[in-house]
Amino acid sequence: MLSLADQARKNGQHAGYDAGKEEGYLRGRANYIVNCAQEPLPFRQIHVLYVSSGKGFPYSPLDEAIMATLQGMVAQVTLSDPRQPVSEIALQTRPDLVLVLDGMDIPLAHLDAIRQAGIQTAIWLTDDPYYTDMTLETVKHFDHVFTLELNCVDLYRQNGCPSVHYLPFAAFTNHYFPITTPSSLHREVSFIGSAYWNRVYFFNP
Repeated sequence: MLSLADQARKNGQHAGYDAGKEEGYLRGRANYIVNCAQEPLPFRQIHVLYVSSGKGFPYSPLDEAIMATLQGMVAQVTLSDPRQPVSEIALQTRPDLVLVLDGMDIPLAHLDAIRQAGIQTAIWLTDDPYYTDMTLETVKHFDHVFTLELNCVDLYRQNGCPSVHYLPFAAFTNHYFPITTPSSLHREVSFIGSAYWNRVYFFNP
């Protein structure tokens, strides 16, 4: 029969083995995610005028990720923001598509002028369903609507928007990727997102 000290030592060995096996498995998966070959994105010979949210952080990483991704998917990308004369820029550059992120700050008259010139417009809504009281009016000024909330697709269609698509955000792997951390930093729960105070209080009341 083992002494208490020997039993504790044996238990510690088993626990250490299990923890090491789990960490090795996680690190192997992380290395695979980072190093596996990525399927190339489809490329289109079009010109996109991308209108950023214009709100700064925490939207700026989204703008950066979308811009970088678009540059690998289309022939030309022009960048603008709601503070600039978007309609004038569109009429001068004649893009195939004007893509607006969020769209809360862009003057809707700009979109009307762009559409009257025969240029396609699209909005990618970032905060559905929390501001639908405002976005229900905004989306009427666009040819295409993308929302990251599946429940809003029918809502916008019923509001008179024929081209509505579910398009959730993906992880931009230039910003978000697995890293090796010391075991002492491992936690049971990991939250990745903007640390708004209500979220901080939720995790650390």
